[in-house]
Amino acid sequence: MLNLLNPALSPEAIIDFCKDFTDKLFIQTMGSKGVRFSLCGGEWQTVAPVPNDNVIDTEGAGDWTTSQFIAYLCEKDILSISKMTEQNIHECLEKACETASRSVSFLSSKGMIDEELKRTICDE
Repeated sequence: MLNLLNPALSPEAIIDFCKDFTDKLFIQTMGSKGVRFSLCGGEWQTVAPVPNDNVIDTEGAGDWTTSQFIAYLCEKDILSISKMTEQNIHECLEKACETASRSVSFLSSKGMIDEELKRTICDE
């Protein structure tokens, strides 16, 4: 079994490993380079990053990407690999990247939540 957590692995080794799985979705977050994914052993597709000129803290950006990606899959009722297409995965990841980009404009991974709560309370 390939140890995917080994920092010495080349990108090529990871790509080769993923090709053997034709019933999986692999996603790699790449920070300021965006994300990329491979669906069912297909070619890797890149989703461009969403620029943000007001970066304060990048903590939690990957977590925001993951959580929002899952939320968008659920919202679109894409709850099995059989419903996934490269197009709908790309769209969900684009939206998730938008949220992650916005999240780095706040201090700490929960900064955006705090700001939304303040806004909600003030609007009521």
